[in-house]
Amino acid sequence: MAYLDLELKEIEIEYIAPHVLSGTERIVLMLTVVRGARGKRKLLGEAFARTVYQPVIHFKVFDEVSVESLFTRFLQQLIHRGYRPIQYRERDLDDHLSSWKPCDLTGLDDTDLKRGEESAVDIGENFEDF
Repeated sequence: MAYLDLELKEIEIEYIAPHVLSGTERIVLMLTVVRGARGKRKLLGEAFARTVYQPVIHFKVFDEVSVESLFTRFLQQLIHRGYRPIQYRERDLDDHLSSWKPCDLTGLDDTDLKRGEESAVDIGENFEDF
């Protein structure tokens, strides 16, 4: 069994949220190592997002290989929920933040984002029609 070495405690992601007219928001993926069935160790990533339409969305991802694969799975969950990740930065165990890096979405299924953009509804009201 491979030993899991965790050198980061958080990854902060800047994204464009669904149903938000402008601007970006941030979500923090908190990383820990947990002991699973029969003592097997796994990486756990958890994050919480709040929007006007959904008060709390809990993201939870597990991986047994690496932080990179866990992060990729988390980005896929964000995209599936309609969030468009833009950039991220990492916080190490000594609380040092890295510089912002662009999110690489190549190889991820972005059909949910495209579907959401195509079905976007204009929520502005036109009172001249009444």
